[in-house]
Amino acid sequence: MFDRLRKEKPDALQKVVLIQGDVLLEEMGLTVESKARLQEEISVVFHCAATLRLEANLKDSVEMNAFGTWRVLQLARGMKQLKVCLHDGISSANFLYLIYLYWFLKMHYFFS
Repeated sequence: MFDRLRKEKPDALQKVVLIQGDVLLEEMGLTVESKARLQEEISVVFHCAATLRLEANLKDSVEMNAFGTWRVLQLARGMKQLKVCLHDGISSANFLYLIYLYWFLKMHYFFS
């Protein structure tokens, strides 16, 4: 995939910037400068953080998978250039739970 990208759009990877954060922390642990940069410049968000450990306790799983996603969506709400926010954090989870979580966040937080 990246070979094709480098061949067809050699400058595209220069647009990718990694910024350290943690979905378990308020404001995702971002510095004021990092948050401002994200909200001004980002047009695509890939949210892939999750715990897939079956032995994890429920509180930790909910904190990471549900509230972590909520924090990403709260950050994304302030992104002036946002075109798409993709979530693929818990592929092995119950699909109905994901539908409910999406509906709940959409109705109560993201689009209010």
